[in-house]
Amino acid sequence: VWAAGYSGRSLEIRQWLRTGGNGSLAVIASGEYLREGTKNALPDAAHTFAAIGIEPTVWFERIRSAYLAARSRKNAAESRTYWAEVEQTAGLHFADLFSRLGGPILVHDFPEHALRLPPAWTIVVPVKKDAQLVRKNIDAIMSVWQKALEGGALGLAHTDDGLWFLKVGLEGPAIVVTDRYLVISFSPHADRQNLELLNNR
Repeated sequence: VWAAGYSGRSLEIRQWLRTGGNGSLAVIASGEYLREGTKNALPDAAHTFAAIGIEPTVWFERIRSAYLAARSRKNAAESRTYWAEVEQTAGLHFADLFSRLGGPILVHDFPEHALRLPPAWTIVVPVKKDAQLVRKNIDAIMSVWQKALEGGALGLAHTDDGLWFLKVGLEGPAIVVTDRYLVISFSPHADRQNLELLNNR
């Protein structure tokens, strides 16, 4: 059983899980998870936010396992082969990359998208260690996909200030790694607005 509601600006999410006759309550997202570093990443102008307490490496394992379990054996095997090839070409392991990221994961609605699209949020993930290596790994992954998309209608662009973004008529979503955070937003402009805020705190 899942329950969600707002406490002020904070989206609060709880999960009640019953297995083998025993029940347990898990707090998925709560304003109580905001630590000092993540508080600094939350814009005053954000109308709503969610501070997700689960570490990125746990999310990675759960999402990967759930996705593969939902696929046929053939599709799951093809997916494993594809991601193994991406890792080999980029020269990294996704598990190592996610282990360098910390929590809580902060999701907020600043800046507000002009059309107020629900998925147009900003995601801020604290870098726990080796920001330079995280940036290098993200660059390596994006370079693999940039090369794969060459000549098509869909492309990836890399800017002088370190942003990667999808080009498909419009620009976005975008991703960038700073010394303290990995920031994903719906456009390069939105990412830069968040970077300006983070650099001034």
